[in-house]
Amino acid sequence: MGTGRSRRQVLTGVDLDVHPRTLTAIVGPSGCGKTTLLRTLAGLHPATTGTVTLDGRPLTGTHRSRTREQLRRVQLVPQNPLGALNPARTVGATLTRPLTLHRTAPPDQHPARVAQLLTAVGLPTDHATRHPYELSGGQRQRVSIARALAADPDVLLCDEITSALDAATADGIMALLRELRAARGLAVVLVTHDLNLVAAHAADTLHLTPGTQPCTPHPAAP
Repeated sequence: MGTGRSRRQVLTGVDLDVHPRTLTAIVGPSGCGKTTLLRTLAGLHPATTGTVTLDGRPLTGTHRSRTREQLRRVQLVPQNPLGALNPARTVGATLTRPLTLHRTAPPDQHPARVAQLLTAVGLPTDHATRHPYELSGGQRQRVSIARALAADPDVLLCDEITSALDAATADGIMALLRELRAARGLAVVLVTHDLNLVAAHAADTLHLTPGTQPCTPHPAAP
C-alpha cells in the first residue's frame, strides 16, 4: 500500500476459505492489515499478487473491473455507519439505491422490499422515513447491514461492526448475523478485536500478525 518510496507490503501468505452459513473471524493487532484484507476481497484495494475466487471462479482485483453480478455477491459493511450513510438520504432512499443498482427488485416493488429489509434486520418499517442522525448507533449499524443485504449477497464482509456498540447492542447485531446466515446461507467474514465474540460466534479464525508474516486460518476456540 502507499505510493513511491512509501509503498510497503502489508499482507503476504494469506490463505482464507469461507463457506455458506459460517462466520469467519479475522483478528490481530492494529495495523496488521485486517481492513486492507477486507477491502481487497471487496475489490476496493488492488492486490499485487494472489487470487480471489468465488465458487471456484476468479474475481478481478478491482471493484471497477468486476461485473455487476460479482459486485452484488460480495458486500462490505464498514466500521462507521454514520460516516458511510448519506446524511441527506432517508433510510428508505438509502436501501432503494442498491435495489436499483443491482436490479434485485422491480421499481414497483421497492417500497415493499425496503419494508422487508428493515424487518429482516429488526427495525420498524416506519424507520424508512428517518435520517441517519435520527437513529441510535445500533440502529444505524442495522441499516448499514440492510443496505448490504439489499444486493442479495453471498458473502458479507463486516469491518469492526460492533466496536462502537455497548455489549447488549453488539450481542443483538451478532444474533442478527447468525439468523441471516441460517436463513440466507450467507458467508460472513468479520474483522474484530473482541476475542469473546470470536469464541462465541466464529467457526474459523484467521490470525494476522504485523508486517509480512504468513497467516493461516485456525479453528475458533470452543
